[in-house]
Amino acid sequence: MEDKKQVNLKTQNAAKNDRLNKYFAKLEFDNDVDLEKLPTFSKEVSSLMEYVLPSTSNIPTLRLRKLGNYRALGMYVNLLNNLVIDFRDNQDYKDTPTLSGIGIQSFIHEYGHYLDYQLNPEEQQSSTLEFRDILIKYTDKMKNLASSNQLGNQTTSEQLTAQQLVELPYVLKHFDYYITPTEVFARAFEIYMDRLGLKTSVIKPHQDYVEKLVYAQYKGLEKEIENYFDNLFPSLREAVKDYDEKHISNKQAKPSPTIPLISAAEREKLMADYPDLVEEQHGDVIELTLAI
Repeated sequence: MEDKKQVNLKTQNAAKNDRLNKYFAKLEFDNDVDLEKLPTFSKEVSSLMEYVLPSTSNIPTLRLRKLGNYRALGMYVNLLNNLVIDFRDNQDYKDTPTLSGIGIQSFIHEYGHYLDYQLNPEEQQSSTLEFRDILIKYTDKMKNLASSNQLGNQTTSEQLTAQQLVELPYVLKHFDYYITPTEVFARAFEIYMDRLGLKTSVIKPHQDYVEKLVYAQYKGLEKEIENYFDNLFPSLREAVKDYDEKHISNKQAKPSPTIPLISAAEREKLMADYPDLVEEQHGDVIELTLAI
């Protein structure tokens, strides 16, 4: 995956100066990235990277770019160790039932792929003996779904919701993709984070994990998924709990006091002394606030 050509200077500078550079080997934004919404995304992902998400010694590249040609909300390119997120509302895929949502909601899923490949470069987590039971049971559930549909099983149709019946043809068409071990692992990781109660806009809504057809096939495996990831990441459960408590507390707290208008020299010194300062422009006023 090559860098985008002809990215405008404003977007290049946004990537160069973004706080996410602390957590990724490289950042790339294309011209479709909404620079007004970007600071909120950057702040949230930075907090997750700092306090919640497990990391590896192989730091990934993060690319925010349009993925229309791939018909995907996000991608993980394992050979390049690239996380790619479509930073837009997903109107391009309104005709594809399984792709409803917003691109940034794919971040946790793609991060699951990253952990699968990079936690142990010698062996993918999705190929380990420890994950095998989950993989086999999920695959069997998907095979039963496909077999029942091919046989025209009326009972199976009655068990599916109206929305799941809409999703069914697409899921069956891409059946081999959904039972790929790394896909099973990444979705299991999403379900685990959802069950931990992670409060973030970069994961799908809770109802998706209950109602979407490909996630509904994990029903009955929740305890195994929790046990597996609890063992793989022993401190993650507590980290999510602490993050959520802080996240909710900060949202309910009063806004941080703003720093009065100061000279350019004083501003430069403040930014050097306090790298977590956030600069926001409101009309002709530039406001510096301490990031929470």
